[in-house]
Amino acid sequence: MALMDHSSSNSRRARPWIIPVALLVLGLADLVLRGWGGDARLFLLTLVMAATLVVDWRAGAIALAVSVVCLVVSALAGRGVLLPSVALSLPQVLIGLGVFLGTGGVAVAVGHALSAEAAEQMDRARQSTRSLAKSVLDARIAGLQETNDSLLQRVLFLEASLSVAQQLATVFDVNTLLNRAAELIAEQFGFAEVMIYTVDAGEEWATLQSASTVFGKEAVLQGLRVRRGSRGLVGTAMAHRRAQVRGLGDRDAGAEGTSDPDPDGRLPAATLPLMVQDQLLGVLDLTVPADQPAIGDELGALEGLADHLALALNNARRLGNETAVLEATSPVYRAANALATARTEQEVYDVLLSTLSPYGSSRTLIVRAHGEGQLTLVRDADGSGVDTDERDLALLTPPGLIDIVILGLALDVPLWIPDLMGLDETLNPELRSALVNLAEGCLDQALAFVPVHMEGGATVGGLLVLYRTAHRFVPVERRLHQLLSELGGAALDRSRLLAEASARLDREKALMSVGDRLRSSLDPDVIMRRALQELATVLEADVATIEIAPEADGRQAPVGQTTASAYRTPFELGGSALGRSDTGPERRDA
Repeated sequence: MALMDHSSSNSRRARPWIIPVALLVLGLADLVLRGWGGDARLFLLTLVMAATLVVDWRAGAIALAVSVVCLVVSALAGRGVLLPSVALSLPQVLIGLGVFLGTGGVAVAVGHALSAEAAEQMDRARQSTRSLAKSVLDARIAGLQETNDSLLQRVLFLEASLSVAQQLATVFDVNTLLNRAAELIAEQFGFAEVMIYTVDAGEEWATLQSASTVFGKEAVLQGLRVRRGSRGLVGTAMAHRRAQVRGLGDRDAGAEGTSDPDPDGRLPAATLPLMVQDQLLGVLDLTVPADQPAIGDELGALEGLADHLALALNNARRLGNETAVLEATSPVYRAANALATARTEQEVYDVLLSTLSPYGSSRTLIVRAHGEGQLTLVRDADGSGVDTDERDLALLTPPGLIDIVILGLALDVPLWIPDLMGLDETLNPELRSALVNLAEGCLDQALAFVPVHMEGGATVGGLLVLYRTAHRFVPVERRLHQLLSELGGAALDRSRLLAEASARLDREKALMSVGDRLRSSLDPDVIMRRALQELATVLEADVATIEIAPEADGRQAPVGQTTASAYRTPFELGGSALGRSDTGPERRDA
């Protein structure tokens, strides 16, 4: 490759010399053949001009010198090969050489001047070309930079749009969805204001439902509405069902009689309809901060965001409608919702009984395990009556039920016995024996036992459901039993935690009330008497005593000091009596 490049370079350098060399050969040949009287001087003069124009003025000067030498040699030789020699006098030779030399010198000088001017013009042309190329390049670089910035902004908008869509995908409550969407869009995109309107069934009015700023939230509370086709971006977007963009400083009257955050239309903004197929669900109104450019190429990403938000809104509405249908028609959903909202242990028991009552049971027993093997019967529903008094499981009748309960508490899943007279041979022998004994000692013909588990798997109780006749457990009933087994324990544990938290809160409120009443007096005797009374009442104490431990030198010890002995103060509450002791200090063990 290097050899080819070198030969190509040599070939390019040799090309300008082809014509001068050819003219030199012609001139020399004519001198040889015809002598001084031929056309040799014309060929040689042309050689000088060609060398000057084709190569450069230096080459022309060299060609002129070579030509003069050749003419001098020819004049001295005095003859040609084909023609007889022409007798030339010295003045004629000198004049001929002078004319030739002068003409050639003028040709070289003119060529030199022309080449200098041409070089200058070439330099100017090159400079102009460079300047033009630089300006074109700068313009292209600026255009590329602008395009790159635009693409980067679009990528950022697409990433923000994807982030918002992912975070909204799991929100199915309409109000929560819209509030969360307004906050997320403002945070991810950096908009000055984000407002989301929903459209009524007739698509005549758009009502503001959520906003990202305090100003917008106040407008939500005021019930801001915009009519379709009214002046402003929202009304126009509703009427035309396509995005509307406002540039910086463009006038926009906003919603009629509304609290538009930018009533004079100074800030850039964009309003996008929320569409699902041909249905208009709402409008997304975005206001850009004053220090940011108006929305341009980013509109495509924002339209994608509007599509995601419209789908999320449509799904939330549809799920809300389906939830209402489930609430009305599905017993499994009603039971799960009732267990999730029960706050006390008694409410949990009521939910368990009300869930099982529609399926024709003759008796339903709820057993609770309290640890250390202690079992109590907390509910006994027989027919229309419900016994709510807790009692020992040993008092349960008929006696055969106790064995069923104890064995059932060890189960992991509900037990269904459709007919006590036709027991399955694969049952546990102990359980089968207990069922046989129960069938012989009672009038019931079918039963179900539902163990109630905590999340970790520990059994906290169970439900024993009895039926007078053989019973077919339909799939819905079996699913209900499984649901009560899985969620009943969690509901009971939650009710216990709520009761403890409520008791602790009441106790703290009472202690705060005691402190407030104590601060209302400055008399130490009154303070101690009142403290003794209030604390005894709050703590439900039978005996309350205030004791102060003195120091060794008889002075009162600081609060919290521990001593080997203590002195009882005159203030002591025993039972409900409060009196003063006159017996003096009494020593006791600390």
